[in-house]
Amino acid sequence: MTPAFSGSSPYCYSNSLAMVLGADSPAPSAIEVLTGSPFGAQLVEGGLPHFDPLGWDPDLGLDQAIDLLGWTCQRASGGDVTEAIGRLRQASKSGPVLVGPVDLGLLLHQPWSAGEANGGDHWVVVLDVDDEKVLFHDPDGFPFATLPIGAFAAAWNSELVDCAGPFTMRSGFRRVRQVNVLAALRSSLPTAQRWLVGGRQDERRAGHGGLDE
Repeated sequence: MTPAFSGSSPYCYSNSLAMVLGADSPAPSAIEVLTGSPFGAQLVEGGLPHFDPLGWDPDLGLDQAIDLLGWTCQRASGGDVTEAIGRLRQASKSGPVLVGPVDLGLLLHQPWSAGEANGGDHWVVVLDVDDEKVLFHDPDGFPFATLPIGAFAAAWNSELVDCAGPFTMRSGFRRVRQVNVLAALRSSLPTAQRWLVGGRQDERRAGHGGLDE
């Protein structure tokens, strides 16, 4: 079943997860809170403020939100281009695939793309992969976007993105616990408190919804 489109570029990972979870998903704004992103700020790049905690990144935040909402999935990354595209093609046959980070500068379907990697991280939801192209929802305002496989893989390789690793994807989402969104938000408070006081979340992939292959 093709997920309904949900879009917002600054919250691409939250909207992408909402699309994958479908009708059972809370609002992207609630997912954003569950990722831990709002609970801190840091100065980077010569004093530019980033309003997320020190040590946090969207890949880690997605794991946190998936687990708090009572879901699990398979997380895969690495390998060469052929292996990655093969994994993506196979996974997309069973349902939408949460893919990212991809390099924002190489998303050539966007009219403002410079066609050069810039290290900007972005997340999309892949719907299908055929012999020539990848079909996906881009929450930056592009439902049912397409890119040739080679162009998509170049962005997905994400060599300049300082988050996760190349060819990271999450698939096979399934609910393992029934969790009300308010209960999930309450459960997130201890972690939010740790982020606020500057505590790194070293349990990065322990007991969460994402599994490295």
